[in-house]
Amino acid sequence: MTSFSSDACRSDINMRNRYFFFWVLLLKEGVFGVEKYDVMERDSVTLNPDDTKIPEDDTIQWWFGDKIIARMNKAANIISTSEGDDAGFKDRLKLDQTGSLTITNTRTTDSGFYKLLIKSKIETSKIFNVTVRGDFGVEKYYVTVSVMKGDSVTLNPDDTKIPEEDTAQWWFDNKIIAYMNKGANIISTSEGDDAGFKDRLKLDQTGSLTITNTRTTDSGLYKLLIKSKIETSKTFNVTVRGVFGVEKYDVMERDSVTLNPDDTKISEDDTILWWFGDKIIARMKKAANIISTSEGDDAGFKDRLKLDQTGSLTITNTRTTDSGLYKLLIKSKIETSKIFNVTVRDVVEPQSVIVEDSVTYTVFCYGNL
Repeated sequence: MTSFSSDACRSDINMRNRYFFFWVLLLKEGVFGVEKYDVMERDSVTLNPDDTKIPEDDTIQWWFGDKIIARMNKAANIISTSEGDDAGFKDRLKLDQTGSLTITNTRTTDSGFYKLLIKSKIETSKIFNVTVRGDFGVEKYYVTVSVMKGDSVTLNPDDTKIPEEDTAQWWFDNKIIAYMNKGANIISTSEGDDAGFKDRLKLDQTGSLTITNTRTTDSGLYKLLIKSKIETSKTFNVTVRGVFGVEKYDVMERDSVTLNPDDTKISEDDTILWWFGDKIIARMKKAANIISTSEGDDAGFKDRLKLDQTGSLTITNTRTTDSGLYKLLIKSKIETSKIFNVTVRDVVEPQSVIVEDSVTYTVFCYGNL
């Protein structure tokens, strides 16, 4: 007959108790894998219980972090999402009879762990890891900013909030030009020196970037990259418009005058427009080999305009009514313009004057009489 010591018996009983407790724990609370969802900001996402069947007499709760955001009592036919209002989900949650939770118009702040808790004879749960990616990097959502050369422009994160522990980077032309680490209280714009922004950048605690004394070479896409638990970005399309001095032309009536772009270089893919007052009188699209002066007919320039490949506009057989401001507008990646002030002076027809009945003098009068 085999005998056992009391210590050995106690050890065996304790081991059995541990196994019994373990199995009871598994029965009490179901264990499911974490489901991952990846969605773009503003899209909707639906979290499905799937194999987590919800009987008629069960109640369910949806949690986000440490807050209940939705609940359902099937037996009492109660469905509520109002709890989500305080968690930032106001009017953006839908809960159906299957227990599926839909989040509409998603935001980056919706990223995190969602827990479905089903209370029945046994309590089961399911975890969902949701990542909402900021869609600011997509070009169709970029912010367009226009500024005149020499002025300052500020690019604001706005709704792209930068939490205390985050880092932010400003990029231009594949180069970091400014950097901020809020947690370490570091703000730097020295990176912009090599990109042509020396002493012209200012970055504040909100993440707003100011470019002072802007140049046409500052035109392009600027990207704000915020690194946190999730990575979000926002893109700005900045156009710095060139400013040129007004060129003056003085011409006698019936003469021709040519307005030259000169330093306003026109590239192959550019479009140019010539304006007189508030009317387009000529246009050119170099890439499509299109040159047109027909618009000038309605402005009184019929058959008197010539536009060449350099963008120079010639007005023939000038009239005093041609006097005024002409604007050359060049549309490219950046938009530049040049102003011409044209004055056409009238010529009075020659008149004959008889003096002492013997000598005839021909007098030419110029200007206004």
